[in-house]
Amino acid sequence: MVPIETYMLTLWLIFAIVGIARRFPLELGATIGFVAMLFFFHLAGGLLQTVATKVNSILAFSTDLNLVYLVTYTSVIIAIVTMVYAGETFVYAGTWPPSPLSGRAIDLVIALFNGWLVVGTWWYYMDLFNYPQSLFGQYQAPLSNMALRLVALTPFAVIPAEHRTWILGMALLGLLFLKVRR
Repeated sequence: MVPIETYMLTLWLIFAIVGIARRFPLELGATIGFVAMLFFFHLAGGLLQTVATKVNSILAFSTDLNLVYLVTYTSVIIAIVTMVYAGETFVYAGTWPPSPLSGRAIDLVIALFNGWLVVGTWWYYMDLFNYPQSLFGQYQAPLSNMALRLVALTPFAVIPAEHRTWILGMALLGLLFLKVRR
């Protein structure tokens, strides 16, 4: 079985490839959507779990609530990624850097940041709910030392819980201000 960190790093690199192809004005617009997703999860995460619990009690999907929670968060993440990449997004104005190398470097940095936001958030919730996909053989405990170090670098693990509202709110407002200002 392939270690879970290999899957996560592969997804992260896919974001890098997509970001290089899309270029930084579109990727910065996607960053707004991803920061808004984190802000939503922070503010409405408990409500999302309550709704998932009620839907599960009505439809009886699973007896493992952690699996229901993970499926709910995964569905929201997939929906937001689809909306951000397939739909209309904010496009930042700006001129391409004079050097193609520096332009590609900016593309790569922003794309890797977006990948960290999305893949890291997904991995954070997998870890929070104790990897319920193991019921289907998609994960085999225990985590490697590298995986434990990488989980500690996910967005919600890095941003202190007592400052998340402030940090995510200011990041979202800052990105929106930069879009409106230009």
